[in-house]
Amino acid sequence: MRKLLIKLLGGHTSQELAFLKTEFEKTKLECDEYIIFVNSVCNYVGSYPVWKAQQEYRELMYELGNPILSEIKGFPTHSQNVDIYLGKVVDSCVDLFKKVDFECGSSHWWEKEFLSTARGDNYLDKITGVEK
Repeated sequence: MRKLLIKLLGGHTSQELAFLKTEFEKTKLECDEYIIFVNSVCNYVGSYPVWKAQQEYRELMYELGNPILSEIKGFPTHSQNVDIYLGKVVDSCVDLFKKVDFECGSSHWWEKEFLSTARGDNYLDKITGVEK
């Protein structure tokens, strides 16, 4: 009778609450692991966000005389594949940053109008220091 009354009033039995509490704890532990993962991925070196990795990669490739070309003709080169991957990581962090506050800081470089500079887009398509 007690269970029926609890149910009719929209409540939960102690068994249901114990089950929900167990499920909540499992979910919280899983979320804590994801938070650790995201914070480790979204921080590149020290306090630099992940976009710094893409910027430095593009700069390095430019300095080595093998700049990343933004237009892919045919199959991407190895260096383009690495840049594409780094771009996916940056984009994912940007999307997440819009929804969840995490340890990558609130730098203005995350904002759309500054992100291409932060990524190092200025190193794309440059051949020996001269823009195409």
